[in-house]
Amino acid sequence: MEWYFDASGPIDAELSVPAGLIEVDAGTGGQVHVVLEAMGGGASRMLDIGEHGVRIHLGGGSGRGRGDEVVTATDVHFADDHLRVRAPERPWRNAELHLRVTLPSGSGLTTRTASAEVACSGRLTSFDGTTASGEITLGDIERDVTVKTASGDLAAGMIGGAVRVAGASGDVAVERAGGDVDLNLASGDVHVGEAGGSVRVHTKSGDVRIGRASAGRVTLDSASGDLCIGVAAGVGARLDVTSVSGDLSCDLPFEETSRPDAPLEIVCRTASGDVHIEAAAT
Repeated sequence: MEWYFDASGPIDAELSVPAGLIEVDAGTGGQVHVVLEAMGGGASRMLDIGEHGVRIHLGGGSGRGRGDEVVTATDVHFADDHLRVRAPERPWRNAELHLRVTLPSGSGLTTRTASAEVACSGRLTSFDGTTASGEITLGDIERDVTVKTASGDLAAGMIGGAVRVAGASGDVAVERAGGDVDLNLASGDVHVGEAGGSVRVHTKSGDVRIGRASAGRVTLDSASGDLCIGVAAGVGARLDVTSVSGDLSCDLPFEETSRPDAPLEIVCRTASGDVHIEAAAT
């Protein structure tokens, strides 16, 4: 099924699909385009996000099943610059749908899924996603990104605002965060290419790498994961690092006297993981 709506500018979109694939393209046009169909045939594709080439596999379903019935029962509504697409969960929770949505550039997006993959391209203002196990792939987001997940991964490009993720075992990869980063994970790995603000990461067994930090407070806490922080050139940093059995190393110039005016503070705590502080790559 297919829908077209006229929009005068950016809108807010709320998309809810329990299983399958949600694809969103925030283009430059003034029209909202929605296509919803049952998945089948095992289709899949790969996405490249950002200069680091994060690759995400987006798999299709094994068959239509009762997907066509879910398509017919899905609520699609647009009014007052707000788009709502809400597929029913019962009794078709496992039916896989393919939802494709084209939005005006600068729109805000909220997604709610159980196991559906979410893939976004173009320029969004903000993103708020909740999923049990679906992967989330984002391009550039002007403001904040908030994700709640059990085991789904997050891969994102340039985030202008804050990044907040709460999850159990999903990995997080962000090319650049302009605001603060707050990640609370159980066992997921973390890679933040560049942090523009403070960073707080708590994970039990995941490895954490911050490619470039230049200001604020970087607090990394892991039971058994390795921790690595790159410090931007010319930036002074105060270090507070503890590892019970892991190796500690620092490639930065060392000063006996602590600088209270240092723009960057690094606090690392790990039980058995290694900690490495290095100069960020230029």
